[in-house]
Amino acid sequence: WLSPVNFYSKQKDTLNARLEATGLWILRSPKFESWLNGSKRVLFCPGIPGSGKTVLASIVIEHIQMLSDEAPSVGLAWAYCDYKQRKVQTLQNLLGSLIEQLVHTSAARGQPQAWKAVENLWRNSYQNTAASIKELSKLLADQVRSFRRAYIILDALDECDQENLTRDDLLEILQALPPNVHLFLTSRDIPSIESSIENALRLEIWAREEDVDKYVADRIKRDRYLGKHCQADAALEQKIKHTLKNSSGGMFLLARLHMDLLERKAKRSRWAVNEAITELPKTLDQTYGDALLRIRTQHPEDVELALRALQWVYFAREPLSLKDFQYAMVIVAGDTDIQQDRVDEPEYVISACAGLIQLDREAQVVRPVHETAQAYFDGKPQEASAAHSDIAATCLTYLLSTTRAWSYLSEQPFARYASTYAIMHTQRAGEAKPWDLLLRLCLEDVQQTPAEIRNVAFGPKLTAFLLVQSEEAFNIGRIGNMGPLQFAAYYGLNEMLSKLLNAGIGANMSDYNRHTPLHVAVWAGNEEAVRILLDSGASVNASSEIETREFYPNYYRSTPLSEAWHRKHSSIYDLLLSRGGS
Repeated sequence: WLSPVNFYSKQKDTLNARLEATGLWILRSPKFESWLNGSKRVLFCPGIPGSGKTVLASIVIEHIQMLSDEAPSVGLAWAYCDYKQRKVQTLQNLLGSLIEQLVHTSAARGQPQAWKAVENLWRNSYQNTAASIKELSKLLADQVRSFRRAYIILDALDECDQENLTRDDLLEILQALPPNVHLFLTSRDIPSIESSIENALRLEIWAREEDVDKYVADRIKRDRYLGKHCQADAALEQKIKHTLKNSSGGMFLLARLHMDLLERKAKRSRWAVNEAITELPKTLDQTYGDALLRIRTQHPEDVELALRALQWVYFAREPLSLKDFQYAMVIVAGDTDIQQDRVDEPEYVISACAGLIQLDREAQVVRPVHETAQAYFDGKPQEASAAHSDIAATCLTYLLSTTRAWSYLSEQPFARYASTYAIMHTQRAGEAKPWDLLLRLCLEDVQQTPAEIRNVAFGPKLTAFLLVQSEEAFNIGRIGNMGPLQFAAYYGLNEMLSKLLNAGIGANMSDYNRHTPLHVAVWAGNEEAVRILLDSGASVNASSEIETREFYPNYYRSTPLSEAWHRKHSSIYDLLLSRGGS
């Protein structure tokens, strides 16, 4: 009830990925020791992208966990902010997660009264309504007071949602907590973030040379080919270490990607490794570009596999679970006979992607290698349109493939994602929208698609496309009550509108509320849709019974012309007049 966000798996996965004995410099830093044991309450640790901030945060969390095991009066809670999880990492959920961690700690140490406060808040919130920010802030303050000293670690503040002021509000609440609370904060070095943090110690983060050395030595030791070449050439290992220390620019991420490249070259020859060392890219963008080039030099099947995987990881609307990812990868657009036994091993898929995707093993989620890689792909609009088209086609193919009841489907991989985001991906597909699949979903397969699935699984927007011949689904709310033409006209899906009209749907077909498509196009100010409908035979003087209780106490009957005048759509008003409107 407090929060759906769980940061335990992220902590475990981050620690597992860390090379032992690296990052310990932060625990020995005088500033860290002053923050840990002294009077300074806030330690702000800025760093460039890829410098290892998240790993260092996990080291700090582990260190304080060990301290708290020895000192029961010490409390600890943490949060890993994630740009891909902004929908769920709301202010309420972040506060709820911190509270839940502290309550668990208290309860585990024989203080059951900690849960009592949560139960009281739950009852006061009518047992199901989310608690308010004010209530959660007070509860958090009450929980930290139960400890002699409490530590709160927040990683990647720059990835916390700022559009809804989540970051600023969170910092304000945390800094207002009692003086026994110590905050450890990591972020990119953004002035607006630092200026909102009061009286903080500042400790800059970058990849230390000794840690890069240890990392390179470990990668060489673990790779069969690199190890063999370095044994044959004693100077090669030192050459690699020296080059990566100079080329990584304080970024562990860059060192990691460079080692991925050298491992691949090592499979060819020692000469290829030496050649690659002299040509390592200097920036992350160059490194990502080179990784894509390497992907395209693989066997054609692996190229197709990798590019498809990148589409799902970088252009999906939310992180995919491993099961959803694997299921999506086997769907062939347009082929409703889905072969689930063709699932590839995740390690094979990841190896084909040249280090650009990673598997969070604890959470079983497939993720981008880093937020900078997401920004790199976000800056490629043509690739984005193609990706959304392919993803939309995959979702629509899945929806066309099944006639099973939703009670069964809701437990199956990929069902929720496909039903939730099929239309959103279609809208973002530019000129490459999968119209053939969308029309099949709208027209050919309506009668064989169970109404239960249409109403529950597909959601209001997708259901609207299915309401071509059926009245039974007109019960899912205001958006769902629109007919398919009305929906297309309202949301500006003008190409879809034309295709539906060409498929034989009457231009004057009223929906459940007796609204014609022309009326809806006028309300939306969609002049192009008005033209399309008029050219397809829509009645320019059709009368509609308009419900206006939001604005007026009664119903009134209107024509498209009167609606255009009422809503001040002057160009549409002139167009309707020219076509005989009255």
